[in-house]
Amino acid sequence: MLRVLLTALVGWLDRLSQVATIVIPDTILRWHRQLIARKWTYATGRSCRPGVIAEIRRLVVRMAEENPTLGYTRIRGALKNVGHRVGRSTIARILKAQGIPPVPE
Repeated sequence: MLRVLLTALVGWLDRLSQVATIVIPDTILRWHRQLIARKWTYATGRSCRPGVIAEIRRLVVRMAEENPTLGYTRIRGALKNVGHRVGRSTIARILKAQGIPPVPE
C-alpha cells in the first residue's frame, strides 16, 4: 500500500515539476519586458508639427520672384485664396532660406 502511494506521489510530483519548468522566472521576466515594450512604444520620427510641403515652398519662392513688391502678408493672402494655410513667419523663413530679402514697407 505504501509503495502504491509513493508511486502515485512521485507521478504527481513529476507532472508538477514539468509544469513548473515550462514557466521559469526568466520567462516571466521576458514576458513582462515584452509587455512593457509594446505598451510604451512610440511612433518614430518627430513629434512636432509637420513641415511645409515642397510644392508650397516652390510656390512661395516663385510668387516672391515673379512679384517683387509682394510682402509676406500678401503672399499669405494669395495662398489662403487657393486653400493653403501658411503663416507669415513661415513664408519669411522660406524666403530667407532662399536668399530673397523682405520687401521694404
